[in-house]
Amino acid sequence: LFRVHKAILSLHSHAFESMILVPMPPVGSHSQQFHDGLLMFRMYDELKDVTDLLQTFYYPCSSAIIIPPHASDTPIRLRGLLNIAHKYQVNQLYEHIVTFIKADWPQTLPRWDFLDDIDRQRMLEPQTTLPWDSVLDDEQKMSEPAAAIHIAREFDIPEVLPAAFYHLARIEISRDYDEARQDLCPRSEHAARWGMLTPEDMNCLMRGKEEIASIMDHFVNQTRSKCCHTCKSSWEETLFMTNYGRDPLEVLRCFIRRYELCDVCRESLGTRAMVKREEIWFKLPEIFHLPVV
Repeated sequence: LFRVHKAILSLHSHAFESMILVPMPPVGSHSQQFHDGLLMFRMYDELKDVTDLLQTFYYPCSSAIIIPPHASDTPIRLRGLLNIAHKYQVNQLYEHIVTFIKADWPQTLPRWDFLDDIDRQRMLEPQTTLPWDSVLDDEQKMSEPAAAIHIAREFDIPEVLPAAFYHLARIEISRDYDEARQDLCPRSEHAARWGMLTPEDMNCLMRGKEEIASIMDHFVNQTRSKCCHTCKSSWEETLFMTNYGRDPLEVLRCFIRRYELCDVCRESLGTRAMVKREEIWFKLPEIFHLPVV
C-alpha cells in the first residue's frame, strides 16, 4: 500500500484529480474501498512502475527519471514508467521522457553528423576525455536502435524512427546486442536487439536497405560517367575499396574530400555528394516506408 497526498496526485495527474473529485461515499459503503478510514484506489499496474511514478511526484530528482544520453537501456528501463504516465495522464513526466528519447536520435543532418563524429571518436579512442563514463561501453556508442524503434512504435514517437532505422541499417545482422554484452562479438562494433523488431519493422528495414543500395548505385554510375579520363582510375580504385551502400551518409561525406581527383572532378563530386546526402536524409521516412512527421 502507498499512502499519498491527494493534492500531490491532483497536481501531477488529471486522471487522479478526476478520481479524487468523485464524491466520497460514506465509510462502510460497498461501492468504494477504505483503509484506515481513507479512500483506497486499487491500481492494476506493475509495482515497480507505480513506485517509480510516485517517486517522481515526491522526489523530482529520483533515479527513476535520471536519463543519461545515449544509454542503450533507456527505452527498456523507462518503458513501464512511460506507459503508466501515459495511462494516468501525467503529461509533464510523459513529455519529459519522450523529449529525452527523441534527443538520442537526431532530427537534422548536421546533428546526425555531430553525434556520429563523437560516436566514431569514442569507438576509436576508448579513453576519450569527452563526457560520459568511458567504462560504460553502451554509452560510448550511438544508442541501440531496435529498442528505440520498438518504443517509438508503441508510443507514437515518429521523430525517432528515421535516424533509428538508418543506424540499424548500418549494423550487420550477426551483431547481436546480448552477445556483444557477453563479449561474443567485438565490443567496438555496434549491435542491435534484433529480437525486438516486429516482422513489419524488419520488412521496412530490408526495403530501406535495398532502396539505399539503389540510390548509391545510381549516384556511383553517374559519377563514373562524369569523371574525366585522368580521374577514372582513381575513382574506380576508390569504389573498389568502399562499401558505399552500408553507410551512404558517411561515404558521401568522404567523397567530398577526395583530394586525389583533379580540381574539376573533385568540385563536381563534392557538390553532388553534398546534395545527395541532404536528399537521402530528407527522404529517410520514404526510404524506410515510415510515417512522415
